[in-house]
Amino acid sequence: MEPDDARTALLEVERRGREVRAGSRWPITLLTVWGVVTVVVEPAFALLSERPWSLVFPMAVMLGFVAWVGVFAARQRVVARGFARRYLTVVAVWAVLHTGYIALITGMGVRDPAIVVAAGLVVALPLFAGAYAEGRRL
Repeated sequence: MEPDDARTALLEVERRGREVRAGSRWPITLLTVWGVVTVVVEPAFALLSERPWSLVFPMAVMLGFVAWVGVFAARQRVVARGFARRYLTVVAVWAVLHTGYIALITGMGVRDPAIVVAAGLVVALPLFAGAYAEGRRL
């Protein structure tokens, strides 16, 4: 290999490495935004759920968010190694906490704002922890 060819190859590897690092930040954004949406929508669901029509807004927010996640993720070209396993773990923990939260507010009728806001933060915690862990990996 000629020195110029080697130099060109190394520059290309370096350029692609920068591109991968820059493109690998999207899961952090995704998990952080999902956490914020959870913190807002979970208490809204609990505090507005006494009337069936009042669930329209929280459900619309969540459906809009899910649509955004689909578009956002489909446009990304780079995923860090092992992300799928970490992501599925975070989502599984979130789903268990979310199910417990729904059981708390519907089954037990908890409507105290302090409790539902604190519980909403607990439900969002794995999402924020996942975003933090992904950020540390970069």
